[in-house]
Amino acid sequence: MSVLTIRENKTYAHVIPFAVFMSLLLLDMLVDPLGIRIDNDAQPWYRRHPEYVLMLLQVVVCLPLIVYWRKAFEWNLNHYWWLGLLGGVIGIGLWILPTYLYSALDLKVEGGDPDWYRYFGLADRREGFDGKVFEDSSLWYWVAMVLRFVRAVIVVALVEEIIWRGFLMRFILKPDGNYWEVPFGKAHWKSYLVVTAAFTIAHNPVDWLGCVCFGSIMYFVAVKSKSLFACILMHGVANLLMGWYALTFGKYGLW
Repeated sequence: MSVLTIRENKTYAHVIPFAVFMSLLLLDMLVDPLGIRIDNDAQPWYRRHPEYVLMLLQVVVCLPLIVYWRKAFEWNLNHYWWLGLLGGVIGIGLWILPTYLYSALDLKVEGGDPDWYRYFGLADRREGFDGKVFEDSSLWYWVAMVLRFVRAVIVVALVEEIIWRGFLMRFILKPDGNYWEVPFGKAHWKSYLVVTAAFTIAHNPVDWLGCVCFGSIMYFVAVKSKSLFACILMHGVANLLMGWYALTFGKYGLW
């Protein structure tokens, strides 16, 4: 297959960036079995937290893939861009709400929270990426923070919406035929259920309720706007607000 053919292949364009992103994410599961992680303060940060190296790779590998295949995507920038902006604010508000209520209403149970808490997002969410590992280097701290936001706001928004709304919503409706004949944002209960379920399962159980709410709003935005750009904007705005909330209130486990 020629390079030109590969570049024009819409299926490759929509699937490969997400596949690479998830492959790098899954590598984190091999860090401990392979002895790559060394939990010793005397070691440099990349030996203690190799997952941050994988985060860097997700940015420097996946973003160029999106740029390479940029002409294969139907961005469809139209006047419904504001719907994506509004959806991002509402969607992330619903996602964060259980964590906020957990702290505001002091729902923590002495002796341990019940298991069902996590399926409703009721958790303190303080363990996660906060940059403390870089306290001995302000330069690495800011590099890590900038990359974390680039990853969340740009890379994640692009690769996820391209695969979920750009590809899977179509594929579900015409898996045995030319699914690219299906117009972007075509409404059908089957695509709603499958895409929302896939989006939800790709996250941790503590985020499942937020995923269902966010995915439902995103589906509405896709169907109403018929715009991949509006969906990416919604996802990017949501992740930007989530990152701000996590850093401001110490809820690092959210992102």
